[in-house]
Amino acid sequence: MKEYSGTWTMGEYYKNLFNGIREFINTEHKTNEANTKQRATKPPLGIMSLRLHNEKRKTELESAINRYNMARLPIPSEWIDELEKIGE
Repeated sequence: MKEYSGTWTMGEYYKNLFNGIREFINTEHKTNEANTKQRATKPPLGIMSLRLHNEKRKTELESAINRYNMARLPIPSEWIDELEKIGE
C-alpha cells in the first residue's frame, strides 16, 4: 500500500485503501494456506501418555518422600496412597 503523502484526491484515497485491503487479504490467505499445509504434515501437540505421566509422577513422589525422610519430617499419607495407586 502506498503511504499517504497528504495530497491524495478522494479517488486516490479509496484506490489505495482497497489495494491495502486486497494486500492484507492475500497475505492472510497465504498465511492460512501455510498453516493448513503445516497442520497436514505435523499434528498439533497432544498429551503425555498416561504411562509416562505415572512414571514421572512416581519419580516425583519418591523424590519428595525421600527429601521429607532426610529432613525427618512426617510424610503426608496422601503421597503414600497416590504412590500405591500408581503402582497398581
